[in-house]
Amino acid sequence: MYIKCMYINARSLTAKMDMLQGYVNTYDVDAVFVTETWFNQNIGEGEIAIPGFQCFRQDRVNRIGGGVAIYIKTTFHGVRLEDVGPFKEALWCRIMIGEEQIVLGVVYRSPSSTQEDVDMMIQTLERAAQNRRIIVTGDFNYPDINWEYMTGETPNSRKFIETIQESFWYQHVQEPTRESNILDLVFSSEEEMIEELEVAETFGSSDHNCVSWKTIVTRGIEEKTCKYEDWKRADWTKMKEEIAESNWEELFHGKDVQCMWNIFTNIYEKQVEKYVPKQERTLHQRPKWMTKEVRRLIRKKRKAWKEYKRGNSWSDLNCYKSLQAQVKVKIKEAKRNFEYLLSEKIKEDPKSFYSYVRSKQKVREKVGPLKNDRGETITSEREMVAELNKFFSTVFTREDRAVPEANIFFNKEEDDKLHTMTITEEMVLKKLQTTKKGKSYNGYDYQGMRGSYYYYYY
Repeated sequence: MYIKCMYINARSLTAKMDMLQGYVNTYDVDAVFVTETWFNQNIGEGEIAIPGFQCFRQDRVNRIGGGVAIYIKTTFHGVRLEDVGPFKEALWCRIMIGEEQIVLGVVYRSPSSTQEDVDMMIQTLERAAQNRRIIVTGDFNYPDINWEYMTGETPNSRKFIETIQESFWYQHVQEPTRESNILDLVFSSEEEMIEELEVAETFGSSDHNCVSWKTIVTRGIEEKTCKYEDWKRADWTKMKEEIAESNWEELFHGKDVQCMWNIFTNIYEKQVEKYVPKQERTLHQRPKWMTKEVRRLIRKKRKAWKEYKRGNSWSDLNCYKSLQAQVKVKIKEAKRNFEYLLSEKIKEDPKSFYSYVRSKQKVREKVGPLKNDRGETITSEREMVAELNKFFSTVFTREDRAVPEANIFFNKEEDDKLHTMTITEEMVLKKLQTTKKGKSYNGYDYQGMRGSYYYYYY
């Protein structure tokens, strides 16, 4: 099994988030490493979130530019690692696949780095090397290093090579990533961890090429799936026949309202189970605005880049640049059209509109992984629930169970009491007609209930 990874030097990621989501969805990427994010404290988590991913970020402080980030699918239970080293433009996290752990790191060394910055980076890499399985990538800006012969022209380059060799790391990028220079690198602690590494096209206006590869893991990756009821394929005729066979007067005779509701929902659930087929799908959580045309153009753009690399002709380059411009335009167009339709249907479907708005304002924090009292990291949902239960039970307090006697405030005549309530078939139908499609009660789908009712009576 493998994890699909992608590295980009973004040169301002905020304005290119839609493009990044397009790449992630089109190529089904599991982990994204980013340098030169140009994030700052004024950029909220909701602005840079990708659905289904955890975002770890390390912004540059008090200066513009720089910054690094890692996006990881939530299924990998990422945990940020602190105190790996003193270098500020580096970010480290650990992912878990079953019991297997891999450390991921991204580093950005500016060309204008001071000697102190370089020394701190070397110190940080030496500490990171203490991890057994590790992937490190980033823009290190050492154009003078020859990675085939492992030689450098400056003392800092030679010191960097020495650190890599003493860490027993393998460097996998052998093609230029910016003009004729190999600046963006991918290291691994085991040579076999990286497969199918490819230097791909540039990302938006950045002058660095993207790098993609597969990280090999020994355990299978759990894919989250969900089952949903496909009401379009429901057998309404059979449902109608079965409802007609039910003797409602006999079933409801002598029962209170709650008991009648339980009887009805029980029959309803059995009908849904028998006559509404279920579909299973993998939770990819693609952007809501994403269209097939955008995905097709993104793939076509990469294909054009490969053609240019093979032939190195002006016509292939122009074709690639034309597709690059088309992708940018089509992404903006798809998002604009989606948002326009949302605003047009706000009265009929306010739930979708406000759900989309909220997704841009804040990000729901993922619970876990957690550490138990033995210091072990746990990722299983069942184990995490048990651990949280155990913790919360320690703060419970004993309360006085004695319930005070209620005072009687009703002082009217017997005839003023509410003895009976009449509910007619017309009242029920009117209520069903005014229910909203997107709403549910205690997990029951009103659309299915309403459909069953209409088919029975009409």
